[in-house]
Amino acid sequence: MGAATSFPNPFSKKPLTSHPSYIITGLSGAGKSTILHRFKFHLYITCSPSISENIETVEFQCMHKRVKRVFNLVDLTEGSGRALRENETWRTQYRQHLRGIIFVVDSADHDPLMMEQAAERLLTFLHEEVEGTKLLPLLVLANKQDSPTAMTVAEIKDSLRLEVLPGEQVWHIMGVSAMLDEGLTDGLEWL
Repeated sequence: MGAATSFPNPFSKKPLTSHPSYIITGLSGAGKSTILHRFKFHLYITCSPSISENIETVEFQCMHKRVKRVFNLVDLTEGSGRALRENETWRTQYRQHLRGIIFVVDSADHDPLMMEQAAERLLTFLHEEVEGTKLLPLLVLANKQDSPTAMTVAEIKDSLRLEVLPGEQVWHIMGVSAMLDEGLTDGLEWL
């Protein structure tokens, strides 16, 4: 018999621990769940596109500060921000511990329409979807940098129009590979 992994439902009444929380979001297929599993289980797990939200508590050893951090990663599927905004559990438990946003982009997808959708998703998310996310630190992970056809970080920065974000929005972009576990810890260090 195979083993099943269960992920908690962010809309349940189960109280969230008081650890800091970070939202991880982006377009479908960018690698959000793969990155979440890499952080949680330290393994590369091939994932199908998520149909619901996942929340995982992650322990992370900061190399530069030599301290262990424990935090929650809230993996949001497309469109779930509006549901969170209207959800009492989110307003009373999650939002108060929210410390940043991780936006994942598929670097290997050269489709200009897809990059335009990613830019729109990011701007919509920052300005409309989830109350309490404005001006939180934004980490953009340009995933799949292991692909020989991956766009550069500079190309993705331009495609997402990060330079036009409000001046008070703190952001950082970096190339990563969830498959090879490259760059992910540096991203968490930045947050």
